Amino acid sequence: MTVTAGPDPETATGPVKGFVATLSMTATKTDTPIIETPQSISVITRDEMDARGFQNVMDAVRYTPGVQPENWGVDFRGREWLLMRGFDAKDGSSYLDGLQQGRVGFIAMRKDSYGLERVDVLRGPSSVLFGQGDAGGIINRVSKRPSANAENEIEIQAGNFGRKQLAVDVGGTLDSEGKLRYRLVGLGLDTDTQLQYATGQRVNMQHSFIAPSLLWKPTADTSLLVMADIYHDKNGGAPVYVARADGSNSGVLDGDPRFLKYNYHQSSIGYEFEHHLDSTWTVQQNFRYSVGSLSNRRLNGGGLDSDGYTYTRTPMFADQSLHQTLLDTRAVGKFSTDSATHTVLVGVDWNRRVGQSKDYQGAADQRDLRSPTLGDMPAAPTSLVEDYRETSRQTGLYLQDQIKFAERWIFTLGGRYDSVDYSYADAVTQSTLLQRDHAFSSRAGIAYLLPNGVSPYLSYSESFTPQMGTDYSGRHFDPSRGKQYEVGVKYHPEGRKILLTAALFSLDKTNVQTTDPVHQDYYVLTGAIRSRGVELEAKTELARGLDLIAAYSLANVKVTASNDGDVGRMPIQIPRQTASAWLDYAFSGQSHQGWSLGGGVRHVGQRYNDSANTQAEPAYTLLDLALRHEHGPWRFAININNVTNKKYYASRAYGNFYSGAERLVVASLKYRF
Repeated sequence: MTVTAGPDPETATGPVKGFVATLSMTATKTDTPIIETPQSISVITRDEMDARGFQNVMDAVRYTPGVQPENWGVDFRGREWLLMRGFDAKDGSSYLDGLQQGRVGFIAMRKDSYGLERVDVLRGPSSVLFGQGDAGGIINRVSKRPSANAENEIEIQAGNFGRKQLAVDVGGTLDSEGKLRYRLVGLGLDTDTQLQYATGQRVNMQHSFIAPSLLWKPTADTSLLVMADIYHDKNGGAPVYVARADGSNSGVLDGDPRFLKYNYHQSSIGYEFEHHLDSTWTVQQNFRYSVGSLSNRRLNGGGLDSDGYTYTRTPMFADQSLHQTLLDTRAVGKFSTDSATHTVLVGVDWNRRVGQSKDYQGAADQRDLRSPTLGDMPAAPTSLVEDYRETSRQTGLYLQDQIKFAERWIFTLGGRYDSVDYSYADAVTQSTLLQRDHAFSSRAGIAYLLPNGVSPYLSYSESFTPQMGTDYSGRHFDPSRGKQYEVGVKYHPEGRKILLTAALFSLDKTNVQTTDPVHQDYYVLTGAIRSRGVELEAKTELARGLDLIAAYSLANVKVTASNDGDVGRMPIQIPRQTASAWLDYAFSGQSHQGWSLGGGVRHVGQRYNDSANTQAEPAYTLLDLALRHEHGPWRFAININNVTNKKYYASRAYGNFYSGAERLVVASLKYRF
């Protein structure tokens, strides 16, 4: 008897060999081939993460079209700033395992990139399956999961800025039948950063997380996956470089290492349940409960005095917390009629967020740019200036049908109804805001599968984003709406590691807040923004051991309606063009066995710093390199981002300086067992 074993089949949540993923659940909540999905989606696999050696999700999406990370500069507090198709995606776009990661005040729920199996980037309006969210799209992180064939590893890292890191990823089966599996992922990091005070002291960052998970498969038809994590960040906060009177950078970091503190703690627990009722229907349920708490001491700059040298700053202290509960229950049915096969999805999800914040203010002090010594300790903030509690509840009902005719034509039709209740209680002003929004979102798409692996498609999709507040008459603001038309083509020949995509889109966002022309200090919803562009992406194995990642974006984003004098202008920080390419080669031959070399280039075009488009930040181009060697269970790697240490600003909006990431050199040694 001959037994032949091959690699485990690819799934939408499991490991992918190489850089080319072919399945994703993010766009449809079903295991759907990417070439059958009528919307732009990119997948960053674990192998790509390891090859490029990035440290967080913002690093991961640097080579993805339509996405501009770190638009407010590099942030060592773990917060994620990014634009997607020209729209701000910091709120509502962050997802973990298909469930939203909430945000309030300075808190943003997160997941360490070492604990991820893949990152899915879905571009364009996505409310039909996920509810409230901005027009640009979402980023869904997929966690590492228990596996019967787990490859355990221990990794140590060292780098510039005094970087020291230890990471562990272990797992396997707990019983002889393989019905109970576990995985434990953890990491600890201590490093200084590129931010440096006039005294020579650098801003320090400490980070740790641990993520245990347990998978129970009592039968072939039933599974229960329980996942938890504990996450902690401690660093020197967010100091800002002070601008001179002429608007240039003084090089003086406005901060005090004795005072600044950003101490964040997060914990969560959740599960994914699946049961096959029969050969047609499957029920699934995802749940997660998360808690985040933050102590944040910061210094708010007040600008320069008339002498051009004296600047004022005010000490502040924020004590914030966020509790979030999410539940997504759905049924998936796969069946055939006389002329077509159907994959029907029907579900209901619930998202409750409760955020609280207290902010205290201390007495302002002054410093001189000519002698920026630390001086006296900033005064302790004791005066309460903000004290609020906000609660948001979203309930959504959704329905989707993926219909395949003659194994060639694929229609994706979906609709969703959402109800969102929001309350805001301000203890300082003794005021309360109650608001309820309703929204219906839809999506329709068609794709055609040609025999050679080419799949042209056309789609329409919608989004909505609740907006808190009222106009002059006291009427609550309606949600902003996004509507997109997209046409594209994807190419994935069967059995080959090639995925090429091209997309053209026209995306309009309406109900945008703009100044009330009649009533001062009020807003009306007559603003609109249009984003049109083209996106190209290639992920392919050019030859044995030679992999290519390439992306290009051309964006034309304009304000189409506004009372602020910026009609026809481009919103701030949006590059008209971005381009990137990464080439990775694993050497063959006895003398070079185990060696790999990778290199990439990233280009970000000009961005405007003001809404009138009178001052622009120049384009920049950065180089990245990677060298790896594997021998038996050992793997050694050196990754260098921004090889030439090019100095640039991600933005200088509103007169401030938001620095880009300087050169980062990381050496890692990994042992697998």
